[in-house]
Amino acid sequence: MTTIGELLRDPALAGLVTRLAPGGDLAGPRVSGVLVAESVTEIARAEPGAVVVLTARASADLSGYRLDVALRVAVEHGVAALVLPAEPPPVIEPSAQAIARSGPVAVLHADARTPLAELVVAVDRTLTAGAAAALERAHRGLTRLSALLADGAPVGRLLAAAEAVVGPVAFRSPRPGEPTAPVLVDGREEGRLAADGDGDRADVMATELVLALCAAAVGETIRRTRRAEEAPEQRRADLLTELLSAERHHAERLLDRARAVGIDIDGWHTALLLQTDDPDDHDLDEGARFDRAVEVRRVALEVARDAGGTWQRARSGAAQLVVRIDPTDPGLDAVTAATAVARDIVARATELGVAARAGVGSAHPGPDGLRRSVAEARGALAARDAPVVSFDSLGTNRFLAEWSASASGSEITRGLLAPLDALGPQRRATAVRTLAAYLDHHGSLLHAAEALHLHRNSLAYRLKRILAMLNVDLDDPDQWMMLQLACRVRMLQDGRARS
Repeated sequence: MTTIGELLRDPALAGLVTRLAPGGDLAGPRVSGVLVAESVTEIARAEPGAVVVLTARASADLSGYRLDVALRVAVEHGVAALVLPAEPPPVIEPSAQAIARSGPVAVLHADARTPLAELVVAVDRTLTAGAAAALERAHRGLTRLSALLADGAPVGRLLAAAEAVVGPVAFRSPRPGEPTAPVLVDGREEGRLAADGDGDRADVMATELVLALCAAAVGETIRRTRRAEEAPEQRRADLLTELLSAERHHAERLLDRARAVGIDIDGWHTALLLQTDDPDDHDLDEGARFDRAVEVRRVALEVARDAGGTWQRARSGAAQLVVRIDPTDPGLDAVTAATAVARDIVARATELGVAARAGVGSAHPGPDGLRRSVAEARGALAARDAPVVSFDSLGTNRFLAEWSASASGSEITRGLLAPLDALGPQRRATAVRTLAAYLDHHGSLLHAAEALHLHRNSLAYRLKRILAMLNVDLDDPDQWMMLQLACRVRMLQDGRARS
């Protein structure tokens, strides 16, 4: 019971306190507590909404303008009521009534023969009864929500249980002043619960507590539901990852398992390889890095499936892989669709604070086609430093990109040109361009010098120093070809790094 009207109707206060003047709003502001004041100046110590009980001595001095002064102090500090234990009851002049109505402040009278302690205890007990009831409601909400969560109840039943305790509860943006609680799923806010904020402080606190408990239960229910839905998908992802990394003789044994869990491994596959490079990653602990990776993975699959078609996720090395699977040849539409999805994924990852790039392979059939599309996607990433690169867009560099992305191509390039790394990045790049021009012009110093805008003798001097660093025999056609390919790949990579 928290309003002045409810205080006056409470049996514990019957006969102890009566209304002395028509001022005040009996159904208005909630009562916050009770304070004993021995003088008018002590009224200023009251909190807003307090019932101030003056001592008999202080009440006896309140008449005429002194009562007006006391009421003005009460109005200024938001006091809900003044209790005057004076005998006989003071006369409330029209001026005092006007001041009381402006507050509003209720002017009450208590029998001067009533012990002050008894009066204060009776008021306080009436006020705390509301707090006890609010605590009981909160406990009832906790008990019910805990039982429903243990039983695996859906979100709708959780909200209904909270509503039965605190009134309407809904997933929505809260209005100003309303109790609210965030719904967290794996640490990420996915909405808020809001409820009406009516009632006194105890009621609002009880509502906030039940709302927080309900939000936690809803978040946990959503998390469990997603885990249950993701379990079969996770098994498919693990199997596809194992298939891509397995040796060919072992991979054959995995194909029937892939078909059994619903992966159309014999269909047409278009690979989207997502590479993330989070600048803040070194500041994150292992748990935070894992959570961020899970979030990017979730977003990638969500964007892909929203685009339509059948998609399956996996991993390829350190990169995340999303594969579009079509039962028949999709033509160029698959690459177009996968490239659009890649752009959306990169944009969403950026919103999460993660720098991402994506490479898109072409559509190829069967298990070998899946590996080929993944290799093309990796080659596209290696060939050009852009947010999204499709293998089909590389033109004449497609072969170089695919070869450089392979383990053998990368090893050959690194092994043949490793001695030039000692020159430093700029001089190494110049040496590679010089050597490539010579090899591309079939060993002609004249034509290579023209292409490089160098004097023939200067080119000859450079080549002599470069070849002295490399362990190659240019009289061997195979070594000539491999060195030429290595130079082309390195220039492609250097060009990507500069773009």
